[in-house]
Amino acid sequence: MLGYDVDVSCSNYTTTLPQVLDSSGYRTSAIGKDHFGFDYDGDDSPILQGYEDAMIYDAENGERNDDDYYKFWKEKHQDQPTIASDSPEEYNIDYNTWRATDYVASEDENDHPTAWTGNAAVDYIKDFDFDGSESMFLKASFHRPHSPYDPPKRLHDKYKNRLEEMPPRSLSPEGGWDSTNRNRTEMPDDAWSGDPGDVEARKSRAGYFGSIEFVDENVGKIISALEDRGVLDDIWIIWTSDHGDMQGDHYLWRKGFAYEGSTHVPLVISWPRTITSGFLSRGVVIPGLVEMRYIAPTIWDVAGVLDRVKEADPLVTGFSLLPLLRGETFRLRDYIDLEHNFVFQLKFHWNGFVSDDNMKYVYNAQTGSEQLFNLTSDVFELNDISDTNADLIAVWRSRLVDQF
Repeated sequence: MLGYDVDVSCSNYTTTLPQVLDSSGYRTSAIGKDHFGFDYDGDDSPILQGYEDAMIYDAENGERNDDDYYKFWKEKHQDQPTIASDSPEEYNIDYNTWRATDYVASEDENDHPTAWTGNAAVDYIKDFDFDGSESMFLKASFHRPHSPYDPPKRLHDKYKNRLEEMPPRSLSPEGGWDSTNRNRTEMPDDAWSGDPGDVEARKSRAGYFGSIEFVDENVGKIISALEDRGVLDDIWIIWTSDHGDMQGDHYLWRKGFAYEGSTHVPLVISWPRTITSGFLSRGVVIPGLVEMRYIAPTIWDVAGVLDRVKEADPLVTGFSLLPLLRGETFRLRDYIDLEHNFVFQLKFHWNGFVSDDNMKYVYNAQTGSEQLFNLTSDVFELNDISDTNADLIAVWRSRLVDQF
């Protein structure tokens, strides 16, 4: 499911994940970030896409009164801002800032949106009637580590004090393909491109790492709550993300780009421990291409309703991943398609493909420029090999025409 804004409706889908589960014996609940938008033509309530219960934190700069986190915040802190910089004399932060800060909006780290989301999910699990007539489907959606990179000071310090251990940015050799993104060193707080220097880039990553660890801690609380209720061994858990963060790779920041920092996200699936046979060994890494399109069909397959959904709606084109978890060997796709509308500059209106043999092709819809990367030998996309592979470029260009 995608994020939407005021000018784009997401209320016309024929089939959604929670809608199907809701009609299949599940209590469907969403806690945290949804980004489905709000009913701007009605009562401004969140669009829920079939979820029965929701506690929303959508991290909008305007801070909506119908956002549940904002209600929680206002009750404790009135009109105090929900985000703040630990160095306001030097820089401010917002939801697209590349700089990092300690969490200083409140003295209580439980007021942080990450902790609020984790605590709300824990409370939901504590109160859920696992012996009732409905099964639980819970989406716990953490906004962070999306900027602002504002972990609690204890976690921020953990990584700020180890800047030399922060992984360096992925940058092409001097004069390489990404040099045009190195367009400024005096970067505004919400810059999407530029080179602040190695030290400042590592400081940003320290905040990002601290934010990730804070999410990890709160995921741990959710797992502990399931264990305390005695249901952990019966639960399917899927861990993924809607996008990554360039974090200065190729002098780019934030999201929306065709490159690995933005497009390559984790997918971890844990099946119930009560399933003792018929699946792969736990902890294995399965090679091959998968994408967000496969998550809903996988969940529907677990619920035993996938065939019914696909028969009813031909627009459902994703595959279930259960056969892969059972050890079956087959290629889901030879390649997957990527696309993104205009973002930041016209040159970042792009389409792309990633193939099962780890080639990535990127086409710019505004300029007609093309890129080709070999992700096996060049996992960090340092070398654009389009100029020396005309035949391959022609193949991918033809596939692009056929696809779109």
